[in-house]
Amino acid sequence: MTAPSAQEIRYLYMNQSAMRVSGLNEYAYGATFQDVVEPVEADFLHHQYTQALMNGKSVSFVLNHNGQIGESMISPISYHDGHLTYMLGIVRDITPHVEREKKLEHLAYRDHLTGLWNRRATRIRLQEAVKQAGLTDKMLSILLLDCDKFKWVNDQYGHLTGDLLLRDLSNRLQRVASSAHTIARLGGDEFLVAILVKK
Repeated sequence: MTAPSAQEIRYLYMNQSAMRVSGLNEYAYGATFQDVVEPVEADFLHHQYTQALMNGKSVSFVLNHNGQIGESMISPISYHDGHLTYMLGIVRDITPHVEREKKLEHLAYRDHLTGLWNRRATRIRLQEAVKQAGLTDKMLSILLLDCDKFKWVNDQYGHLTGDLLLRDLSNRLQRVASSAHTIARLGGDEFLVAILVKK
């Protein structure tokens, strides 16, 4: 069995859900991948469809189109004289699921006030950085910072002002240490910056 060329695979029909996720419409009917999507995505789709054909079984993959994330499964369903005539594609919109996972990850690993990595994430990232340093000619430098008289700021001007100060400090740290491996708030007014530098 020979793999179909890119010009041999054409869209026949899509329901409304598939159109919404893929960003395509009725104008795609009869068109090839190259006719309706960007070259890189067209090559990717052609490869996936070819794999399904050559292996004679379903292939699953995920595509991101303008923020819409679709989980796709394609299956060869009809052959004639050893040649593929039809393939069925099923697309499931997993955008809400992916967004929910991102939110959960953010809650688990990001500081709620500043958006920086939290203590839990820092432990994991430092372990990774130590391994990375061991495999390269770099070493890990760690800076620990806190705000002098931060309690006094909270007592004198209130916690809202204290929160604004912490946010401002986190923004400044991100600007001046943008290439750092990890910028984190460990809690209270304690911050950490971890940088991989050459020995």
